[in-house]
Amino acid sequence: CQRVQFPISMSLPWMLTEHVLQMRNRPLMPFLFAPMDVYNDAGMASLFVHKQQYLFTEIEAEVNLCFDQILYSLSEQIFTHFKSRASLMLLHTKRSVQDGEASGDKIAAQAMGKNWYQALLSHHHLQLLGRSIDLSRLLCQRMNNMLRRSLDLAIARFESKDLTAVLELQSAFRATRLTHQMLAEVLPDIDAFDAIVIEKNENVS
Repeated sequence: CQRVQFPISMSLPWMLTEHVLQMRNRPLMPFLFAPMDVYNDAGMASLFVHKQQYLFTEIEAEVNLCFDQILYSLSEQIFTHFKSRASLMLLHTKRSVQDGEASGDKIAAQAMGKNWYQALLSHHHLQLLGRSIDLSRLLCQRMNNMLRRSLDLAIARFESKDLTAVLELQSAFRATRLTHQMLAEVLPDIDAFDAIVIEKNENVS
């Protein structure tokens, strides 16, 4: 007989985690993975209390699905946050120079507020159902892809316009470079920016 898959939308750990993700850069973000400990307790109970392997398999499948969803949403949020912060810093710095004021980095940081993702990214490993997950490595892979995609979009936009768009391309590269610099402070294993640029330059050539 067919069994209906228990939807993750009805799972308490997922509901709590989804709430934190929807809040985005807020004080709860460092505790994003705390609700996932419920799955560890459930896995222990299924094996050592109820002694049901199939129940553990169901829990494991739900954990995999939840973690994939979390990683996708978290990666998008982190890159968007750092890219927005970098762009704002460049904008304020440019205005400060034009107005003869001091550097606008402090103003930009205040405008963006506290970076709650940084505390979350300091936790490199997660323990889920007896497995050690290297969160830093997984996020590095996604940040590398997003940095490349950002440069691809900037180059594609430049190629679709005339030569006057070179200033726009330069601004896009500056924003992406600063984004990479800020990400490298919390994810030091991401690819070197110059290596990414060389790779993209060879593709264009």
